Amino acid sequence: MRFLSTGSLYLVAAATLYLSHFSHAQQMPAMPSLTIPNTLPSKDTKTGGVPGKFLGTQTTALPQTQQMPAISGFIATRNYPSKDGKTHSASGKYFGTQVYIKCTTDAAAYNREKIAINAIQAGNPVRFGMTASVKKAFPVLYKVLEPPIIKQYCLIYNEVMGVSLDKHIASWMVEKRNAMLPNIFAQIITALNYMHRLGWVHNDITLSNILVGFYQEGTMPQASIVDFGSVQRDGERLLPPPASTFGYRPLEDYDTNALSHFKRDVWMLGATVYASMADMPPYGYEKPISQGREEIWTESIMPTNMRTRGDSFLLWLPKNTGENLRTLAKTLLVTNLSARPYFQQLSAKLLYSLSAEGGKRRFLGQTLGKLIS
Repeated sequence: MRFLSTGSLYLVAAATLYLSHFSHAQQMPAMPSLTIPNTLPSKDTKTGGVPGKFLGTQTTALPQTQQMPAISGFIATRNYPSKDGKTHSASGKYFGTQVYIKCTTDAAAYNREKIAINAIQAGNPVRFGMTASVKKAFPVLYKVLEPPIIKQYCLIYNEVMGVSLDKHIASWMVEKRNAMLPNIFAQIITALNYMHRLGWVHNDITLSNILVGFYQEGTMPQASIVDFGSVQRDGERLLPPPASTFGYRPLEDYDTNALSHFKRDVWMLGATVYASMADMPPYGYEKPISQGREEIWTESIMPTNMRTRGDSFLLWLPKNTGENLRTLAKTLLVTNLSARPYFQQLSAKLLYSLSAEGGKRRFLGQTLGKLIS
């Protein structure tokens, strides 16, 4: 158990008057019992469970298509480019409801995402010492469409309104980043901690996969996690590349046989925190994205360069980076896998330093949970 400062203990004493129903275990728990059917395709047992050897599936693949299928009742207002040629998405109206539709020919990816999102929305955050509002950080599945009704596997979400974090910070000066980002990352940490407690990992945390809701100046926006195309259960073998984004992957992906799905997400959020201030991930680029992404490392030299650079990249954060953001990056970006923390092991003092005034109740609940666990 981590020990808290006198100031933190004072806050906890006040919290005990009304937060006695919270609980929070210190060890990573077993998967909770959920009434979510396990319909994942069987695994290919020929691949090993180490980085570089990835999860295979045995499925009946649909023919690859180059466009969204025709969906009765759906009027698209915006189409998004496909990353892999197998998955296509669009926003629009589905029988009058504003939705985001994602269709794929990959049945395995569709099933993983469907099961994970249902588990997240069906779960009870209170059992982990969190408020129910943490589920606002995740999309809500409205409906699914599958063959033979339609030629692809389609997930229909209630559309999350907002702008991706990479687009926000492109227009934010350092002062505004220091003001806005701590609370945004506090929300994402809580959301990922909840997801991990349910036994799921996102696998692709980046600036573009965090959505920031619309807000008025002087208020703190709702942050959400999007793009669950690489989601999988903890303990499974890694999905094939490009399951995680270049520059955000941890050293152990390239250099060791060690693997912790939970700690990969921790590293990737740390890389996202770093990129939010430095305009590039900690590894993979020699110059910020704003300068044209010059001198991109190749995958073959990543291990050598990552070992050589070590943790020194932390020294390259802008000097006017806020102390709480600098501390968060340093806490999450630990190259030694065994020393890297789980989200639930982050100190309550650090979480509170990130949270805005409106986040005090969440902080106090988590702090009390740590003390009574």
